[in-house]
Amino acid sequence: MKSKIKTIKVYEKTDKFGNKSAGVTMEDGIFGFYSFTGDLSIKEGMEVDYSFTEHDNKSKPGEKYKKLTITIPSAPPPQTAEIKSSVPNNPALIPLKATASIKAMEFVVNAFIADKINYDKIPEYYKELKGYLFDALDEIGS
Repeated sequence: MKSKIKTIKVYEKTDKFGNKSAGVTMEDGIFGFYSFTGDLSIKEGMEVDYSFTEHDNKSKPGEKYKKLTITIPSAPPPQTAEIKSSVPNNPALIPLKATASIKAMEFVVNAFIADKINYDKIPEYYKELKGYLFDALDEIGS
């Protein structure tokens, strides 16, 4: 579903994994809870795609609550990876590094979609993961 975020109330408590929670009301009237780590990546007035699932409330049996999954559709597409081969005598590494770069970006974007990392951390984690993969390929290729 697509709607704008009407209000957000961030709660101070964190769960045992360090996740924070916010009560989010959408303009279409849906209210639910949104879990996040780090800084909150959504803002009031932001148009988002969302879905929700209902869960039983453990502290009040018989009551249900909605857990929201929010996707920001206006996120820019992933940047094109720059491929620098440190082993120029082995041209077989170039397509392998291209594939590794794409897989690294897919992994990081999926982590963002799963709400495991914040949007602003995508470039940092992508660069680090790509570096690990390129180092492994360079070692194999030498």
